Amino acid sequence: MLTITIKVISICQHVNTRIRPVTIILPVAALLKQFKDPEVGGRYPLVRNFDLMYIQTGVGRLPVLERLELLPPLLKDISKHDNVIHQRSLFNILLKVLVHFEPPDRGTQEDLALRTKMGFDECTGNEDAVWVAGWFKRLMLLNLSAFASGSTPGRLNCPGISAAEFDFLTLGGKKETFNPFAVLTDIKKAVLKFLASGAFADQERFFPSLVAASDTNSAVAGPAEDVFKRSLPSVSLDDGEIVRELYQLYFGSPGDAIPPVKVVLQARVVGLLAKSTEAIGEQWGDQIVKIVESGLETDYVRLRQAVFAFVNWTSRMGGAEVMETVAIDVVEKVRYWLLSTSQEGGGGAGGDDLRGYGYESLGLLAKRAPGMVVEKDWRILKFLFGRLRDEPAGSVAVSVEGALATLLPTIAKQRLDKETEEGLEELIIEQIIADKGRSTRFSAVRYANRILEFRNVEGRWGNLLALGRKGERGEVVEEAKKGIYIGG
Repeated sequence: MLTITIKVISICQHVNTRIRPVTIILPVAALLKQFKDPEVGGRYPLVRNFDLMYIQTGVGRLPVLERLELLPPLLKDISKHDNVIHQRSLFNILLKVLVHFEPPDRGTQEDLALRTKMGFDECTGNEDAVWVAGWFKRLMLLNLSAFASGSTPGRLNCPGISAAEFDFLTLGGKKETFNPFAVLTDIKKAVLKFLASGAFADQERFFPSLVAASDTNSAVAGPAEDVFKRSLPSVSLDDGEIVRELYQLYFGSPGDAIPPVKVVLQARVVGLLAKSTEAIGEQWGDQIVKIVESGLETDYVRLRQAVFAFVNWTSRMGGAEVMETVAIDVVEKVRYWLLSTSQEGGGGAGGDDLRGYGYESLGLLAKRAPGMVVEKDWRILKFLFGRLRDEPAGSVAVSVEGALATLLPTIAKQRLDKETEEGLEELIIEQIIADKGRSTRFSAVRYANRILEFRNVEGRWGNLLALGRKGERGEVVEEAKKGIYIGG
């Protein structure tokens, strides 16, 4: 057997010399068939290795039409290869062929027949479609700037891709796999055309197009956005696997050495999570808190906006179980962020709008966890009244008043013990007699009227104090009168 192997290698080396001229056309289709034949390539690794070598050499010499005819046999059972070196080589050949792919007009019979033509509708073909779409997603995440990091091959990665996946896409960390780098853009554009065709289902298009739509190159992001918008209506954001993959994109997967994606894509991911009830289930409590934490730390405005929208979604749609898990942590993190951002700086880019979102989010979430609001120290109310006093007039102050108004009906439904009620009485009187900063009397009087019973002496004293102030605003006067003349 060893003698035969040596003889085969010797003959192939002779063949290699003869086929060097690029004018020599190799029988690539027959080589590919032999490579995939379990009785030939599958049985003899040496034959399979030489098959693959000649396929890689010959595919670029074929006329375009003959290259495109290789797509179905290339795709068939590509997900089932047990040799990752062969598998990644086939995937790379697939990418090179796809550069020449021009999809038929959308919705035509030819377009609708593509899935069958590519073998994706067969009993096991769907596995190939899912596998290919998964690697298209990773391809869209591929960033070749990693080669400039100085890391050794096998350790290169980029946001959203592990070192092993980077190795797969670049044929073992070879810089020349996409040379020049602009070739990668052309390949991504070609892949998007293929994804948009009838060969793939919307569920398979979803993640590759989502990732590509956040590409920094508009030549990729533009067509990807179109594909994504077409696929989104058919995808359930309440599907557990979809949600799991969205969270993995955002956080990465430490166990698999996959880093998180870039902030631009993270913002889009959070925007999708903010439309999913599955994403705010109790099992995702830790991830919800971590998203808020990272969103408050980022300087990227759209991510922070998306995070506040996600908090609002959670507070409105989350069940009691998830509220118990996340409410206290999230409220405290938002409160700390609001305290640590100055009115002048506005919390970085985004300014007052972001601070306004912060107060709205805090009010909505605290409303779902009244136990953290109704306490003898009234920390949340003291914080909001204090911020209302310190915030200059404008949209942010309106948001603080809105947060106080949001909490009012919830607090009014709670039964207060003597110590807790006394703490509220003291807080209300403090706000009514305060002279420094912006007036908080209107909100304070409303709280006195809605929460403290008519017979409550401190509550009515607060009404009288408000009525007795010279030049008091009309809305405060009217509210104070309600407490005295229409009290319960």
